[in-house]
Amino acid sequence: PPLFARVVPPDDAAAQAAIRFLHDVVSSTHIACLYLNDDFGNHYYQAVQEQAELAGMVVQGFPLAFPPDDNDIANQLEKLQQTGIRHVLLVVFSSHLKPLLHQATAQYLTGPDYFWMVGISTSFFDDLSFDTANNATEAALART
Repeated sequence: PPLFARVVPPDDAAAQAAIRFLHDVVSSTHIACLYLNDDFGNHYYQAVQEQAELAGMVVQGFPLAFPPDDNDIANQLEKLQQTGIRHVLLVVFSSHLKPLLHQATAQYLTGPDYFWMVGISTSFFDDLSFDTANNATEAALART
C-alpha cells in the first residue's frame, strides 16, 4: 500500500477558502498577496486571483524571492505601502515570517487598521493566539 506523511488540500481549495474568509468575514474588497515567486507560490497566487475575481474583489500581487532576501522583502513592502491596501494574504513559508513582520512593523504596515492572514500551513504561529495585531507582531518577533 502507498504510504504518505500528510494530506493537504489542493492550492485551489485553500485559495478559495482564504478569499471566501476575506470577503465574507473580513469584508475585504481589495487585498494584497505576498507570495513566493516559484511554481508553488505562482500557482497559488493565480488561484487567489481567480477566486478574488469571482468574489468581485481586487487583488494585487507582490512576489517574494526564496530563500528570503531582506532587500526584496523591503522593496515589496514599500510597493504594498504605496497601494494603500490594508488586508494582506501571505503565501510564504515560516522562514519569511520573521523578516516580513519585522519590516512590515518598521514600515507601519501592522496594527489595528491592518489585517494579515497566512494562507498556507506554517509552524511559526502554531501555538500562539492574540488579542490585537500589535500583540501578535510583538509576540511573533519576541519568539524568534
